[in-house]
Amino acid sequence: MSVNLPGPQIAARLPFSSVSAMQSPMRKHAYLQSLPAVILAAASLFPVSAALANGQQVLPGHVHAIVRHLAPVGRVTATEKLRLALGLPLRDEAGLNELLGQLYDPASPNYRKWWTPQQLAERFGASEADCQAVRDWARAHNLTVTATHPNRLVVDVEGAAADVEAALHVVLLTYQHPTETRRFFAPDREPSVDLAARLLSISGLDNFSIPHPKRHIRALDAKAAPRSGSGPSGTYIGGDFRAAYMPGTSLNGTGQSIGLLEFDGFYASDITAYESQAGLPNTPLTVVAVDGGVSTPGSGNDEVCLDIEVAIAMAPGIARVYVYEAPNPSPFLDLLSRMQTDNLSKQLSCSWGGGGPDAASENIFKLMSGQGQSFFNATGDSDAFTSSIPFPSDSTNITQVGATTLTTSGPGGSYVSETVWNWGLDQGKYVGSSGGVSSYYGIPGYQVPVSMALNQGSTKMRNVPDVALTGDNVYVRYNNGSAGGFGGTSCAAPLWAGVMALINQQNAANGHNSVGFMNPPVYTIGLGANYNLDFNDITLGNNTWPSSPSKYYATNGFDLCAGWGTPTVNLINALAGPPAPSIVSNALAITAESCPNGAVDPNETVTLTFGLKNIGGAPTTNLVATLQASGGVTSPTGPQSYGLLAAGGSASHPFTFKATGSCGGTLTATVQLQDGPANLGSIAFTIQLGVVTAAAPLNQAFDSVAAPALPAGWTSALVSGSQDNWVTTAAANASAPNAVFITDNPATSENALVSPAFSIASSSAQLTFQQNYALQASQHGRKTYYDGGVLEIKIGNGAFTDIITAGGSFITGGYNVTLATGNPLAGSSAWGGDSGGWVTTTVALPASAAGQTVQLRWACATAGANASGGAGWYVDSVVISDTVAICCGAPTNSLPAFSAEPTNQVAIAGATVSFSAAASGSPAPAYQWLFDTTNMLAGKTAAVLTLTNVQSSQAGLYTVLASNIAGIVTGATAQLTVLLPPTITSQPTNLTVIPGATAAFSVAASGSLPLAYHWQFGNATLAAATTSTLQLSNVQPAQAGNYRVIVTNVAGAITSVPASLRVLVAPLLSSITKTGATASVSFPSVGGLVYTLEYENVLTGAVWAPIPPATTGSDGIIVLQDTNATNSSRFYRLRTQ
Repeated sequence: MSVNLPGPQIAARLPFSSVSAMQSPMRKHAYLQSLPAVILAAASLFPVSAALANGQQVLPGHVHAIVRHLAPVGRVTATEKLRLALGLPLRDEAGLNELLGQLYDPASPNYRKWWTPQQLAERFGASEADCQAVRDWARAHNLTVTATHPNRLVVDVEGAAADVEAALHVVLLTYQHPTETRRFFAPDREPSVDLAARLLSISGLDNFSIPHPKRHIRALDAKAAPRSGSGPSGTYIGGDFRAAYMPGTSLNGTGQSIGLLEFDGFYASDITAYESQAGLPNTPLTVVAVDGGVSTPGSGNDEVCLDIEVAIAMAPGIARVYVYEAPNPSPFLDLLSRMQTDNLSKQLSCSWGGGGPDAASENIFKLMSGQGQSFFNATGDSDAFTSSIPFPSDSTNITQVGATTLTTSGPGGSYVSETVWNWGLDQGKYVGSSGGVSSYYGIPGYQVPVSMALNQGSTKMRNVPDVALTGDNVYVRYNNGSAGGFGGTSCAAPLWAGVMALINQQNAANGHNSVGFMNPPVYTIGLGANYNLDFNDITLGNNTWPSSPSKYYATNGFDLCAGWGTPTVNLINALAGPPAPSIVSNALAITAESCPNGAVDPNETVTLTFGLKNIGGAPTTNLVATLQASGGVTSPTGPQSYGLLAAGGSASHPFTFKATGSCGGTLTATVQLQDGPANLGSIAFTIQLGVVTAAAPLNQAFDSVAAPALPAGWTSALVSGSQDNWVTTAAANASAPNAVFITDNPATSENALVSPAFSIASSSAQLTFQQNYALQASQHGRKTYYDGGVLEIKIGNGAFTDIITAGGSFITGGYNVTLATGNPLAGSSAWGGDSGGWVTTTVALPASAAGQTVQLRWACATAGANASGGAGWYVDSVVISDTVAICCGAPTNSLPAFSAEPTNQVAIAGATVSFSAAASGSPAPAYQWLFDTTNMLAGKTAAVLTLTNVQSSQAGLYTVLASNIAGIVTGATAQLTVLLPPTITSQPTNLTVIPGATAAFSVAASGSLPLAYHWQFGNATLAAATTSTLQLSNVQPAQAGNYRVIVTNVAGAITSVPASLRVLVAPLLSSITKTGATASVSFPSVGGLVYTLEYENVLTGAVWAPIPPATTGSDGIIVLQDTNATNSSRFYRLRTQ
């Protein structure tokens, strides 16, 4: 059941900035020295993408100003893997700002009526079409899409540097870092993309700013001030914080949770040691891995431990701490987006930062505000800002936190005083609470009324911090057994998250929603009469340093050292508000129905009892509920009075209405609530239509066959490379006796286990299977995964696509590695390495599979060699869990049953062939034709399959499937035989022989067998000449002429081209005459032969001289002449060719 939220209205003043920012990650530990202004160049407006004439979209703000002053020292290796977060713009930023204005306006009926992440994504996230366009663009440029965030504002991709350069039209160069002893990479120009859908930013395109460990820790035996805490050397620990700031409250964060943004891991033993030492209960911790998470805590684990320990010290009863961990470095955007879309905690804290403004992250901050999350950010530990402020410390959409030095009355004692935290020069750097004026962001609406006359703040730009808490002399257990005294705004931000957990606990008890973005109400309090009751105004100290000797000093009210100051216990009630009724649903039951099946059915008139409970802190006076005629509810009965509901009280009343919708769908029954003059909003009850029952359209344990055969409908398919087959085996199994298995192929290959086609009825179908794998990987410093397996799905007539890319998600046992270069699926997430035995994998199938016929395939991709001796991949117990609905008035669902099935067909190539089937069932079944048992024929979904102009490639097996929501049935398989008429592939050729020789004509032909041959001489058929070769022995001149062959089969006949046989006969000289010096020789010629007259003056001479020209025979008398016959005697002869 969900709250029905009205649409946004325009607010008079928005408490939110409409500008956003772009980031480059850098950490705020115990202190952070400001970077030179040349490195973090500021702008007065947020850069937006621009389109070029050639259609490219240019994304400004991605080239650091410092790059213009540095000479490159190299180029990023082409194969280096980069991880990028692509930020998409809001669909309606102005509309979101208007909505936020309502949500934070106490006079608005929508005050603190938070939206869900799903509602925000649907209304303000990028369209699914734009997300798909971005994914398609990425894949077209050889980039792997690793995630599309549910808010539809972030798409994560991975790829080789060369592919990133080509996709973004940049060159990634390396430079010597100006302030650190390392090199960094950055693009040589602003990136541009050939993409119609807009992009807002690209995170991860450089590593100029990374989270450096710059914590400030003092040894416990060092001189500490004021040394008034309960911890070692007078440090503050555990209950000291509550005693100082929240004395006397019993609130401890019960029912709340805290989310922490981290770029490192932690040792759990340090947390339990701290809890034991401080006398705190063991708080459940959940690590949320982002971008692969952190496998081994690094040098930044002290920051993570600090955040966890002080948060639970302030709120020791919180239900859980969610630690969002990403490897260092990773895009800030990925962590922030995950914290927003999870929406597990209403109070969030960050003690890391760096880089420039990040537009996409600012949009995430706004969504957090829209769903009631409070985000506290440590401003930094480098004293007053003198240049641009590192992200996200000047963001206008989150609460910026400074630090103080606290003095109490003693260990566990009460608050005495505070000053601005400033250690001055410490270990070579100036450290203290950071504050100042943004050079990028304009002043937000909540700061406009604040006087800046005494605090040196700006009336035009954003001023930070907003609030403060102690950040000095804080005891921390860290690094697997170490301890120290910490200083920094890093202490203050998670302490504020703990304070907000107490406030939101009181909010829940009073019947209110969470506070959300704290700045609008806090600035109202700061400007109000009760300011000094709700805050400790910090009026002593400063955050000056040699680069800022006169800015800034603490003063009365708001200042740029500690903001409004630190909280008192009175702030809880100031932000929580007075007790009020809060109504939720607590029961829904059918009391009357026209069709007694225990469910609400389409077109049925029903009476339902709607139960309401008051979980607020005050009673209702006269609660009236009205069922709305919307969402599938028609003709509802009138309002019902629930009267006075005491805090914790409940009541139920009946409403009668007619239900509309489709069987298996849902309707939404919305009850509007009015308590006297107070509009308490509405509650939406989601009601299932029909009786939903479980279905398993695919259930295969591979135990019904004898190894190595696969079950009917299951096949092994070569996708690429070297053939290797999936087989059934009894060598290992999750359910005896069999599983399916493929060896870890030592050649480069991709071979897939393909399921039969089956139907999915609902959008909530799941796949569960068992797997056990040991696939090639090597350990050379960093483990490399050469071989691996993936799961793919084919929906309807689409292509096989990775299950995640297709829109599915892993519930358990998801991908665990990224495949290395050389694998056919290089760069893809996959299963790899050694599973250590059988593991269960559960997958939520894509919602788009509902109502479709689908297939699954398990693809094993190998890079070759298999030097590590990987055994292979076992799969067992494949089960699809689905649901179907049965409704009154709707036909009973029944499996399809065939009354006619396809039969074998024989056809000549080019003909039209039809296969037909007929099946009954309820509902009427749909048909799908398959070729060779597994390949779905696109668009072939009728009872009759018609194939026109059939060719040999279409010969094979044809199978029909009949499916409905009750299941899928496979019909008979029919064979199509395509007969091919003969075709001559090699024609007989002309021959020339002499009398008495042997002549042989040959022909080569193809076509359906058998082939018959019939040779002809002229037009006469040679009776015995019935093979592909015609052989003539003792050839005589009478056999000269044209020969051809007729080739026939059952599909047709074809005649070869004629080939000539010439029989050479020695020429006879018929006469020789001489006139003067000319001798003429005449003779009968044979057409086609070439004659040359030769002479010799001596009959026995050895050299006969030719008399040109050579002359071609004409089958008539030819006369050749010797015009130089001056000798007394001369002999002539004829030469033929």
